[in-house]
Amino acid sequence: MASVTSRLPPEAGQARPCGDLELRCIGDHLQAGCEVSEVVITKRKKEKRLIMYQFTDCTESGLPDDPLPLLQLVRRTQVTAEVTATTASTATAAPPVLVVTGLDGRGAGLYVGLATLLTQLSRNQELAVLSYCQHIVGQCPRLLGTLEEYSLLHECLLERVSVGETLVPRDSAQIYTERLQGGGRHSFPYPTAETQYKSVIALGARHFTVVSAAKPCNEAKNRSLSFIPMEPSRVLLPGDAALEGASYINASWLPGYRVMREYILTQHPLPSTVIDFWQMVWHYRITTVACLSPEGCGVFWPSEDEVIRGSNFVVRYMSESADCSATYKTSWVIRSFLLQSTVGTTDDVTARVVHLPLWPEECSLDSVMEGVVGVRNIQGDRLNPLVVVDKYGGTEGASFCLLSTVLRQLEQEASFDIFTFAKLYHQRRPGIWKNMREYLYLYHAVQEWLTSRGHGTLRRAGSCTSLCENRTPTEVSVTGLHGVMV
Repeated sequence: MASVTSRLPPEAGQARPCGDLELRCIGDHLQAGCEVSEVVITKRKKEKRLIMYQFTDCTESGLPDDPLPLLQLVRRTQVTAEVTATTASTATAAPPVLVVTGLDGRGAGLYVGLATLLTQLSRNQELAVLSYCQHIVGQCPRLLGTLEEYSLLHECLLERVSVGETLVPRDSAQIYTERLQGGGRHSFPYPTAETQYKSVIALGARHFTVVSAAKPCNEAKNRSLSFIPMEPSRVLLPGDAALEGASYINASWLPGYRVMREYILTQHPLPSTVIDFWQMVWHYRITTVACLSPEGCGVFWPSEDEVIRGSNFVVRYMSESADCSATYKTSWVIRSFLLQSTVGTTDDVTARVVHLPLWPEECSLDSVMEGVVGVRNIQGDRLNPLVVVDKYGGTEGASFCLLSTVLRQLEQEASFDIFTFAKLYHQRRPGIWKNMREYLYLYHAVQEWLTSRGHGTLRRAGSCTSLCENRTPTEVSVTGLHGVMV
């Protein structure tokens, strides 16, 4: 698990002999914190399939620095095993999970203990942590061999006990939301939702690390000190290391469904930071920017007869167009710009700024996701980070990133997890969820979107970027799977 650094399965579409077995990878995809591969094992014309989850979100110690990604991994493997048992014609119980680690064995006991104790919690509403840990260490002394592993196990369990199950089946979105609200929208103050919200905004000392944002040389670069990046997750600009503040921009990395750095959330550029913004776009090869700022925040892009010049690049205007969703409830303006190098032979970058100045204030609940889907279709499946801009780099932008993440999750899975990503976002940019209603709004938006489309999906129309409805469910059948590998 944690200590395995090389790729275990062959590359997608390739086969590799392994003694009298043949391993063939028939597909893989990225998830934040892990790589997922579907492998077929063949022996004498008999085939078995398994899903391999290779956990990648580890620090130098070989363990993750936060319990949330590990909890996600365990729940995903458990759900996959449960679905496998349900669909297999002869299976009577979930198949075993094979846990693979490096030579030091770090992480194996952590995964096994966490998976077992979470199952115990779900079925019996109790936890016997000490006795179970003594049991597995008695069987294999190297399991849970360090204090760090034992401590992280308790952190994971505390997270789950505090807030309960946060992975929501798509067909139970309304029931789950009502449960958060104590049975309905009119039962305020919603004690269950409040417990979850307080956990989302809880910030440990290790997460609150403000260094660069508070330096005097950078204070003028912030629209508001209420929304500033934490040091481990701030976006770094290239520049002269000897020049204090040269690498600073008020922007934070946020994880998505596919990778841990899928989004950059930033404030609307100030006149003094416009060059820094385009330097970030150029350096990280950004192709899509979602701008949610109101019109009054000003223009940070060049007009037809203007050129913005950076230290080693120029930005030129290309074109402008308007589009809307199929329901005509959400519209946006797309402006395209060409970034070219002034030194060397670096490839050009075409960046599209998608402006949704009325999102989400002017959207009805069932149309909030339409703007998200529109930007998603423009971005496509590129792994280049999506830059999301609002006035302060705050609630609107964070909500956009989270709903975009949920959208991708629902395309791959039959469930979604708002809590985990909301908490990860708050750790990286504290203050983005100012109150519980903003947090609950995310659940209502997803619920309304699923309900209004009959749990269908949205696909891109062939003639333009407008959206049309496709009511074919997106659940992927895993019939025939014989196991899960972590």
